[in-house]
This record gives sequence, C-alpha cells and structure tokens, in this order.
Amino acid sequence: MKFIATIFLMLFSISVMAQELPNAPTPVTHSQNYFKNHTNQVLIGSEFSIRTLDAWSTRTGIKTGYEEGGTFFGLASLKPVAAHTSTQYAYSLGMASVYTGVSAYLWHRGNTSRHSVLYHTASRLLIGSDLWYDGKADVNNLRIIY
Repeated sequence: MKFIATIFLMLFSISVMAQELPNAPTPVTHSQNYFKNHTNQVLIGSEFSIRTLDAWSTRTGIKTGYEEGGTFFGLASLKPVAAHTSTQYAYSLGMASVYTGVSAYLWHRGNTSRHSVLYHTASRLLIGSDLWYDGKADVNNLRIIY
C-alpha cells in the first residue's frame, strides 16, 4: 500500500512540475508627473514665494541696520551672501530650485518603486518642512523690520 501511494505521489509531482508556472505579476505603478500634480504645483509656488519674500525681508532688514546672523546649514555664514541684493536673490532662488529638484527626484523614485507612498510623502514633507522653516524666518524678519 505504501509503495502504491509513493508511486502515485511521484507521478502527481511529475505532472505538477511539468505544468508551466504563470509569470509573476508586475507591480502596478501609477506614474504621475511631479510637475503636473496640483498639490506639488502649489508647494513649489509657495517655496519660491517664501524664498523670494525671505530675500526681500533680509535685504530690507539689512538696509535698516539689522545684521544677518544666518548660516548655510551651520557650516558658513550668510553675511557675504546678504551683502548684495543680487547674491541674496540668487541664493534664495537657487535653494528653492535645489529643494524642488530633490523633491522631484524623490517623487520620481516613488513612481519606480513599490514604496511609492513613502517616497511621495517624503517628497512633499521636504518642501513642507522648508516652507515652515523659511516662513518662520520671514515672520521674524518682518517683525524686526516693522
């Protein structure tokens, strides 16, 4: 009886192994263009607006006697940047471009990864946290000016 069961099991295994296995399902990705998403457009517009307001308020504060005390990520003083209007605006718009570029990169990674929600959330949090930080600095600058 055991012999018959073993032969039956072997024949069944061979017939199962001979069948073709289906292909693995491809992950469904909802590829969204970063710059066509309405929420991202609002965040990018806000980022550039806040950075421009920061440049203007810093320049106005310096003209009224306020001394710039900020640093570039804690590494270098921003006094040389704040000394001229053109460098102040170039720095602010350049930083907004860098944050937008990194955020777009994270969004693209989310389109090509199975962790899309994580990457898309990180992309928006990057811009949102910078908006909060620069908005706070703008309020402080405006409080000093007026």
